[in-house]
Order: sequence, then C-alpha cells, then structure tokens
Amino acid sequence: MNLLENIDILKNSDDIDLRRKAARFIAEAGVYHSEIIDAFIQGIVSEDYGLKDISYRALSHPPLEFAETVAKHIACFLTSEEIELRNLAADILLKIAAPAEDSLLPYLKNQDADIRQFAVDILGEIGTEKSIPAFIKLLKDENSNIVSSVIDGLGKLKAQESIKHFLPLYDQNEDYKPAIIEALSKIAGEEAEEFIINKFFSDNDFFILAACLEALAKISDKTYIADKLMSEISSFPEEIQPIILKTIIAISYRNNIKPELPLEYRSIARVALFDDDPDTRAAGLIALGDSFFVEDIPALINEVRSERVDSQKQILYNLLANSDISVVDRFFISLFYQEQAVVSYIEFLSLLPLFIDYSRAENIEQLIKTLVRLVIILGKANSDNLLEILLSINYNRTIEELKICNLNGSEEEKLEIREIAERLFLNELL
Repeated sequence: MNLLENIDILKNSDDIDLRRKAARFIAEAGVYHSEIIDAFIQGIVSEDYGLKDISYRALSHPPLEFAETVAKHIACFLTSEEIELRNLAADILLKIAAPAEDSLLPYLKNQDADIRQFAVDILGEIGTEKSIPAFIKLLKDENSNIVSSVIDGLGKLKAQESIKHFLPLYDQNEDYKPAIIEALSKIAGEEAEEFIINKFFSDNDFFILAACLEALAKISDKTYIADKLMSEISSFPEEIQPIILKTIIAISYRNNIKPELPLEYRSIARVALFDDDPDTRAAGLIALGDSFFVEDIPALINEVRSERVDSQKQILYNLLANSDISVVDRFFISLFYQEQAVVSYIEFLSLLPLFIDYSRAENIEQLIKTLVRLVIILGKANSDNLLEILLSINYNRTIEELKICNLNGSEEEKLEIREIAERLFLNELL
C-alpha cells in the first residue's frame, strides 16, 4: 500500500485499526506535505487516543518549511470548546515554537478571555520581539489574570522597553506586584534593579519581600546591598532570613567575593540547609564556611539526604580537610544513627577516597576508627562495601583497627569480624 492510499485511509476510513496503521506508515515515511498535514489534523480530532497520539507527535515536529503551515491549522483549535483538544493544540504550538508566533498573534484580540489567555501564555514562552507591541497593548486588558500573564510574558521576552508601561500598574492591583517583580528579575538592568531594591526596603509584606530577594539573587551585583542585608539580617522575620542569606551569597559570588557569616548568624545557615529550595540550601552550606562545628551536623546530614553530589563532596572535603577531629567522629556516628535512614549512604561514603590527599592525618585516623567501630557494632547491610572503601583509603590502618576491635570486642563482635574476614579474604584476621 503506497503513501497516497495510506493518506486516504487516515482521512476517510471508518476502521480505527487501519487508520492507526496508516498514521504510523505516514509518520515513518519521512515525507511531509499539505495533504499529510490535513490527514494528521484529522488524527488529532479523533476520539481514539492511539491515533491522536501518533498524529500529535507527527505535528509537533514538522520540517521547518512546514512549521508555520502546521501552526496555522493547529492555532484554530484554541477556540475549541473541548478543553482536551485546546490543551493538545497549545502543547503542539509550544513544541513548534517561534514559527507559530504569527499564527498566534491574532488570538490576542479574541473576544473570549480564555482564548486570549491561551495565546498570551504560549507566546510568552515562544514569542520574539514581534510579540512585544501586542503584549504592551494587552496591559490595558480588562481581565486582571491576562494582565498578570502579559507582565510575565514581557519578562520572559526580556522586553526592556516594556518596563515603563507596566511599572505604573504596580500599585493598581496586589496580584500584579509579584508578577512585576518577577518580570523585572528576567529583564534585569539598572532600572529594574533599583525598583526592586526600593520595594524591598519600603514594603513589609512577607511575600513581596521574598519576591524582591529572589529577584535580587538573580540579577543584583551591588555589594552595598549584600553588606546592608548582612548587617540587618537579624531584624527580619526568621522565615525570610534564609532567603536573605541566599541573596547575600549570590551577590557576593557575582563579585568574586566569599562572604564571611558572623558566628552569631550561623544558625540561619543551618536553617537554610533544611529549606526545600536547593539554591537556598547551597547558600546555607557556603555560609557555614570551610570548617564545621558539632552543632552543624543535623543540617549537614539533611543536605546529604538530598543526594546532590556537589554538596556531598563539599561536606566531605570541609569535614576531612578543615574540621576538628571531634566533628568528624560525631558526624559519621550521626549518619549511621539516623531514625530515618540516609538514602544511599554507601554512595555518599564511596566519595571518601577523593579527599584523602587533602585531609588532615588525624581526621583520616578518626574516620577509620569511627567507621570500623560502627560497622562491627551495627552490622550494617553494606558493611563489606564500606570496609572495602576504608581498605582502599588505608589498608594497613583499617586492618589494624579491625584487630583492635577483635581483641577488645564481645564474642558476637568477634564472630562478625571473622565472617567479614572470610568474605573479604582478609587473611590477616583469620
């Protein structure tokens, strides 16, 4: 069966199985023209999900020379009363991206607010500078949700010239405030930054303060702001202090400065390490500095749980290279004695050999003592893997510590050591 026959089946057959087979044949043929587009359009309006899916994938990635044609056909479905079809059309247009812009612009003038909203949301993601004048006009729309989306879209389009048009809206509607601050953080520039700074130091609303801080963390390079925030951090509500810390760190790093957190603010860094936002946690870890205290351990273990390898490496390096021996001992004991087990802790510990050359000798000594003792006492399921890591770090010292445990341990512990020695072929212990 040739291509034309399959196109006819896809467009006109009542047999859904045949239509699916035809759609697959056409999609795999690698040929694209107007009749094929029409056929796949018939496919996405089908009630059969299999056929709809094949047609959706074919229309989502048309050859560049047909992208605008496909977009023109698909944009018509934004007016459909079937929500599922409208959402499918929006998804296809998002995947077609910039070539769909011209087909979407007319829908910004549609009388239906929902349709205008759809068009704004899509163009905010895929539009170019061509969309900016139409967006600026829509700032006068009677629907506040659309205006908020337009402001968001102008931010995504980095429309510097639009700032003077949407800033006057700031005090007209509470809902516009966070949208404007977020848009300014994407557009950036001196005007945007000064506006955000002014609002941060003149507003008391928690959500506006948080939005301003997030924006400044993205765009500000003014060290005086970082200094001012550091000096006043304790005067702000505790809930917002970790975000302030993140902003200080971001501004400082943008200026190649490593900020020093006063000792009395160290608790803020610990709180930041329990935040859901990974950037806030990263700021908390940086703010703790190059060496850790015993009081830092719960927060550090919480970050280990996140399984972010970069932060895990930083924690291990600072522990072994810069921290006191007592902190090393307490950290690994705490790691093993968590009520909620640390996920994949053996993968975390497998990073240890990376830092041996940078570590204090006394910290490596304590590391081996602590971990060997924990393996024997707790009989962890991964004890063999952990001991292999320790043996790779310092074979002789690990064997020596096992011998000490064997000499001083209970009968149960001696049996555990013997079983380990047999499994790992450690003849020195047999």
